[in-house]
Order: sequence, then C-alpha cells, then structure tokens
Amino acid sequence: LPHVRDEETGKGPLMGIFSGLKAISAHRAFVCAADMPFLDEDIIRAELAQMHDHDMVVPCPFDMHEFLHGVYHVRCLPVLERQIQQGIYKLELLRGLLDALVLDRGWFEERHLLHRAGKAFTNINTPDDYRALTGAAAPGGQGVQDEASSHGRGRRRSMGIQGPLAGIHEDLLERIEDTLVRDESCFQQQHGTTEFATLWGHSLRVAAIAHHIAAREGLDTTAAVLAALFHDTGKFSQGLYHEGDLAEEQKAVSLVKEMLDRTPHEPLIPAVGGAILSLYREDVEAGAIGAVLYDADRIDKLGCAGIAQFFTRSALRGRCLDDDLIVRACVELTYASHAGRTLKTRTGREMSVVRSARVHDYFTGLIEEYREVGLGSFHIERADVEGISLVLVVPDASGCGVPYEICTDIKEGLKCRSAIVEYRCPLCDETRRISFCLPVLASLLVPDAG
Repeated sequence: LPHVRDEETGKGPLMGIFSGLKAISAHRAFVCAADMPFLDEDIIRAELAQMHDHDMVVPCPFDMHEFLHGVYHVRCLPVLERQIQQGIYKLELLRGLLDALVLDRGWFEERHLLHRAGKAFTNINTPDDYRALTGAAAPGGQGVQDEASSHGRGRRRSMGIQGPLAGIHEDLLERIEDTLVRDESCFQQQHGTTEFATLWGHSLRVAAIAHHIAAREGLDTTAAVLAALFHDTGKFSQGLYHEGDLAEEQKAVSLVKEMLDRTPHEPLIPAVGGAILSLYREDVEAGAIGAVLYDADRIDKLGCAGIAQFFTRSALRGRCLDDDLIVRACVELTYASHAGRTLKTRTGREMSVVRSARVHDYFTGLIEEYREVGLGSFHIERADVEGISLVLVVPDASGCGVPYEICTDIKEGLKCRSAIVEYRCPLCDETRRISFCLPVLASLLVPDAG
C-alpha cells in the first residue's frame, strides 16, 4: 500500500491481490485493504479477533459495507479463485457464498473506534486521490503538495484558515469533521457512495468568522471556534434530519460533552454548549460566545460566500438557474436587507453592511441580465408580514400575461416563524409558492457582546 489504479486502464490492485493469495495460505486469515492509505492497526486487530468460525468479517460502521477492509479466512480461497475464473471481481457478492459477520456502528461505538473509522476506510482510486489525501507524490508521481493539505482529510481542510483552527487539536478536528461528513452522507444515500461535506465546509467558514469576531470583540477565540465547529453536528444525527423530539442543537451539545470530555478544552464545555443551545432556546442566555456564534452563522450566508452557497444548495436539490430559482432569490435579499438589524455584535453588524450590499448588487444585476436578453422579466418590491419587510422578486406577468397578485401569510414552526408567499394569477390560477424562516428581529434587544 498504497495501490492506485492505472490511469489508462482504470484497473485496480484487486486482481494482483487475489492472484497472490496462495502465497499467504499458510496463515489463518488475511486482511484485504486495497486502495486504503490510512490503515488503523487497532481496527484491524479488533476485526481479526472477531473471526472465530466465520469465513469473513466485514466492517459496516456507516451503513456501507467496507469489503475492501474486510478480514477473510483462508477457507475463502477456493471461492475467490472460482470467482476470478468466472470474471467476477465484486467482493460484495461473496456474502451470498460465505459465512459473513457484519460489524455495525454499535460494534465500533462499544470499542471507541467509531471516530477513527472514517479515516481508516478512506478509499483512493487514482494518483490524484493519493496526492490530495496525503500531500505527497503517488508512487511514480512527482512533487509534494503544500503541507496544509496533508492534515487529516486535507482535501477539505486546506482552506487557508489554519490560523483560527490552530488552537484545536487535530484529532478533535477530525472527529468533528467525520461526524458531520458521515451523517450528512448517510442522509444523502440516494446519491450512491458520494461523500457530502457541505456542513463541514460551512462549519469551517463559520469558525473562521467566529474567530475574527471574537478577536475584534476581545473574547475567547477558542470557545468561539469550538462552538462554530460543533453547532451543526446534530443536524443529520444518525443520518436522519429533524427526527424525533430532540432538537439538533441538543444533539450537538451531547457531542460537545462527549468529544471535549477529558481534553484540554473540557473547561469550555459550558460556554460552548450554552452558545449552541441559545441558537434555538429563548430560555438560554446567549452570552458573549452565543452572540458571536449567532452572527458568524448568519454572516457566512451573506455576501459572495452566501451567494455561492445559494447556488450550491440549489444544485444539490436539482434546481438549475431558471425563473423559479431567480424568484427564490427573495430569501437571500430579505435576509441581507435585515442583517444589519438582526446581528448581535458590533463587529458582526459592521461586516454585514458590506456583504448585504454585495447580495443586493448581484441579484439586481442578474435580473437585469435576464431582462436584457429576453429570458425573463422581474422586478423587486417589498411586502410587510407582521411588521417584517420582505424583499420579493416578482415576475412581471404570469404565463397568460396577467400580473400576479401577491398573498402572504405566517406559519409557526418548531424553530422559527415562516413567511408564506404566493404569487397568484387572477385569470389562469397559475400559482408560485415560497416559504422561508423570517429574520429574528427580536435579537435587536440583545446588547453587544463587547
């Protein structure tokens, strides 16, 4: 190891591994760990200890059977040889032919190995994968990447924000990252084996913003960064979204206690946990760190970064750039319009002024480009919902050429009050409907964190 696929043929190392199995037939069992550069000795030994009378032991900590990290008894050799002769190279097909023991998530949790499994089972297929993961040259390759890209899952961490994260131990960062990526990926199972890291990327940006605000406000930057890194860890807990009666912030706080316990950051558990809980519970005092977290989370959705996320989220949900998506820009414009009045720190409000202007300029420019080439005609107008001004992107006319009537309403939810906006054509009954959480103007009553 590491083995990489040939860039021209696309063939991996499995044929070579299977062809050489007879050379190790004197041993009771062997581990097939192809294309995996981060083997974990403790996990391998724990798997081997489970062999007993089974033909194969397959780890499955994240609802995906890791056959490439399985343990196979030498009794498997005749079956493997027969499969190769028949041109069948898929390891997963062995489950129907052999006695297989599957090690689920609970098995890993009991042995305190779950947080290490994500890295241990990271798979590579090409020299570029290898270079991205390790920062080194793949076998036969040239050069060494920047050192920042070799830290854990460097392909996502080398984002130029090492300074704000410098006080957080690398192992803790990996555990938080693994939790966010694993649970979000599990929720998105319909996308196959694709790994999703939108929450991890968001958490890194919020951490950088929180560090900036805390430093400007004279607050504990480490507590602010930790609160930012953990604040979304409960969103897709166990691969589910908003399941049960336990709010996602409460789930995140339980992870804060679990991961920070018996670490140098243990004294910060109350401040970090309280900051996260204050995001949704009015009975929890936000405090200075809570105010920083609140602002950082919202500022990340403003400005150029916010616009980029708007289109990224839309693409992940199957929405392309069309009339409907332009109409949904009203959500971004409404939040940008109120950002300066809703944030809780002086630094946050100052940052929001510039970013809000960028949002307004971008979407008004996009609308003008659509009108210029005849793709569609829209205008921006405001509508009040219980004293909150909504910035709406309204098509100039419905499909039949008649202007829309605008109807608004309020819906009470678990965590927020939602605005319901409908554009209705009085002639043909064509209707467009949008709903989104209203800005929380009550935060104006919270004093500056500084």
